[in-house]
Amino acid sequence: MNNNLEYEYEIDLKDLCVSVLRKWRQIILAAVIGAVLLGGFRLVQNLTSSTGLAMSESELEAAQEDIEKAEAQITTLESSIVKAESSIEANEKSINNLDNKIALAESQLENLNNFLENYSAALDKLMESDDMDAEMADAMTDYLVQIDTLQSSILSKESEIMDLYESGPELEAANLDLEEQIADYEEQITEQEELIAELKEQMAQEASADVTSKVATYLVLGAFIGICCVCVYAFLAYCFDKTIHLEDDLSSYTGNPVIASVVLPDGNQKHKQNPIDRMLDRIAGVKSAADHSADAQCAIAAAKIQVLSEKKKVLVTGTVSDELIQEIYHCLESKLPQNEFEVLCAANPMVSAGDILKIKDYEIVLAEAPHVTRVRELTDLNGFLRLSGAKVLGIIAVSV
Repeated sequence: MNNNLEYEYEIDLKDLCVSVLRKWRQIILAAVIGAVLLGGFRLVQNLTSSTGLAMSESELEAAQEDIEKAEAQITTLESSIVKAESSIEANEKSINNLDNKIALAESQLENLNNFLENYSAALDKLMESDDMDAEMADAMTDYLVQIDTLQSSILSKESEIMDLYESGPELEAANLDLEEQIADYEEQITEQEELIAELKEQMAQEASADVTSKVATYLVLGAFIGICCVCVYAFLAYCFDKTIHLEDDLSSYTGNPVIASVVLPDGNQKHKQNPIDRMLDRIAGVKSAADHSADAQCAIAAAKIQVLSEKKKVLVTGTVSDELIQEIYHCLESKLPQNEFEVLCAANPMVSAGDILKIKDYEIVLAEAPHVTRVRELTDLNGFLRLSGAKVLGIIAVSV
């Protein structure tokens, strides 16, 4: 029982790692299943949720505010364009009316000039008259006043005409300025529209990129969880496994030497040809069939038995299956001298009264297999053999 308890708490780290890695197929399968389940869940959640943007809420609100400000500025600029176009239209109407005003003013100026000529002619006639009476003097004074008034009106009308002529270029210059303002407003509108488009595109790209990145994150997380589950299962299976893990444990738990390591072919040779499993076998120190064939190793075991044996009577037994014991028995029997040795085989003598009775007459060769031989059965058998006084020549470790 002490050996059993000691075994349960002593764990070989390398063997544990190899035991976990031997489940690489289950690890890959669990990683794929975990990635599909968790990634699919996240993808469905993204498709059914409206909060899949990469931006935080504050960043999203800021971007939305920028868009609204740009749209408001576009509205203001469009209103300014409408006002400028109205001013241009009013100026054009004023320019069109200038011709009529100039023609009217020139016509009035011409009439004033005619009146001035008439008054000047009448004044000249009065001045040429030799008889100047009071009535003619008053008429002359009136003519002079009228002439002075007409001259003032003519100057005023000429000034008005000059102002009208100058108003035309000023209005045209004002229209040019307004047209430049309109062009500037339109350019600003274009910039704001580009800004809005850029912000919306950025939001859309970040939303798409975030959906992808979050799905990818969940894929990796799902794969990691699947791998962890298999590794935990493999670790627990290793820790609670009641079989012998290593060939050296056969000696440590029985106190008997391993006299041969036999590799028997099994029906799963295709599995053994897998490069990953071959690499794990090399790491674990598993013997290859080429170097540890049953024929060669049984010959070595037979030579050791001939040196160690006293009774020349050998019983091949163990806790493994009858088939393995029979294979080792036939191989060992063919290697021992038949005229000197008597070789028998029996299943685990602990479960057979007939086999128990044979123990006292034979020397024991145990056939045990790592990862098959159970600790409790091996320790019970070894304890019984010690109590019965049977001599154990050694152990043949069998690997398949």
